[in-house]
Amino acid sequence: GPSSGVDGTGTHFYAETSSPRSEGDLFMLAYDGSACSAIGQGVGTVTFHYHMYGSGMGELHVTNAAGEAVWSLSGDQGNAWHTVSVGVFSTSFAFEYKRGGGYRGDAAVAQVAVSCGAAPPPPGWSAG
Repeated sequence: GPSSGVDGTGTHFYAETSSPRSEGDLFMLAYDGSACSAIGQGVGTVTFHYHMYGSGMGELHVTNAAGEAVWSLSGDQGNAWHTVSVGVFSTSFAFEYKRGGGYRGDAAVAQVAVSCGAAPPPPGWSAG
């Protein structure tokens, strides 16, 4: 995993891919959306930092409540933290990481921020 959190401080969650883990193993970190459902909304967007560095890197996904990937990335992304904002528009979401071909593939996430909201308008419609 990364040697430190975002900006050199803070905590992070990471998938440890050393033995006895093998290629294709699935790691999951899920959020039930309770803060959003408590106010009658769903998860709108999720903003987070990710770190994917190593020759054995696998695939990181953000999935919605139906298990559909709404964002994914694979392979070595360099020894740095990157930020992304993903439209989830679901009652809950999960980070799923599928182990790659070697132990040098610990994916990490940090500073996850959830924004509650309604789903975006369907294609071809505009908000009024």
